[in-house]
Amino acid sequence: MVDNRIDSVPVLFENDLIGIVTATDVLKLFVRLHAIGQLCGEKAKTGPRRRFVDLLAGNSEEALLALSSVLETAKDIMTEQVVCLQEQDNLANVMKVMQRGKFRHVPIVDKQERLVGIISDRDVLRLLPFHKGQRKPQSEVFRADLFDVEPNEPAIRQQANRIMNRDVIHVRPDCSFHDVVKMLHEMKISCVPVTNEKKKLVGIVTVTDVMRGLLAAYALFEKTPA
Repeated sequence: MVDNRIDSVPVLFENDLIGIVTATDVLKLFVRLHAIGQLCGEKAKTGPRRRFVDLLAGNSEEALLALSSVLETAKDIMTEQVVCLQEQDNLANVMKVMQRGKFRHVPIVDKQERLVGIISDRDVLRLLPFHKGQRKPQSEVFRADLFDVEPNEPAIRQQANRIMNRDVIHVRPDCSFHDVVKMLHEMKISCVPVTNEKKKLVGIVTVTDVMRGLLAAYALFEKTPA
């Protein structure tokens, strides 16, 4: 899912579809381990560690402690190099940034670099006209088939400050990992910008970042002798 930038993976048994694993399922895993919130900030217990997969399958308290030792705050998993645009940038620029960086969200900042809004790929698609006729051949360019629009289309000249979502949920870098994941899951959002005390953007946490955190934790405990 992380490598292919997809949100779901079908599960087959003897060529029959028996289920599907989604990004939301990954979030549920951490939300169900509710005690991780209380464990954040505590130091890992000394002594031999068990495999990460064994911990998840067995003693949940041990699993929580293991996770909290490597996944404590938003800073632990956030993407720090965030590409932003300003309020006067238009939709065409938003689409270019998303395609070049393979992003699904573009934060919008003011002249003081303070977070003032965010635009998602869904916001973009809502503004683009319905594409009639046969689509162009599939391209390797991210979102090329969805962002297939004529260069003279009036919609792509709209400024970011007219289309962005201004009610942006954001957190500080020291916000607990558990709280961030719970926020993503319960509010049904796929990213949370991370700001400092002056509301300047310092990072962003996406569902993909959460999955990367899980992969990192898994790799760490796989290398640790049982």
